[in-house]
Amino acid sequence: MTFPRRATVLVAVASAFVAGCGDDAPTDFSATTTNDFFAACTDATADSLLHTRLCQCVIDELTSDLEYATFVELSDAMAVEPAPPTAPEIVDVVADCVIEVGDL
Repeated sequence: MTFPRRATVLVAVASAFVAGCGDDAPTDFSATTTNDFFAACTDATADSLLHTRLCQCVIDELTSDLEYATFVELSDAMAVEPAPPTAPEIVDVVADCVIEVGDL
């Protein structure tokens, strides 16, 4: 799986965790949200420094570019089966990070 596709899938996985927190769901990005995303996005035994930087870039951009409610809304939409096309907001963030991190 390519880095951009993997990052997009992992955004859905991490955000599904956030959206499924029930009544105690946070209303803003928290350290737990970003840490859970980063843990889901990286694999300490297999990932390269490039991949780790890509994951960090994606979560940094998502937390600075999106309102938390939008993040949850997008994650809810991506959690359905069959999954719809990835939201343009997510695609844009991942593409920007691939360019930035890959120094393209």
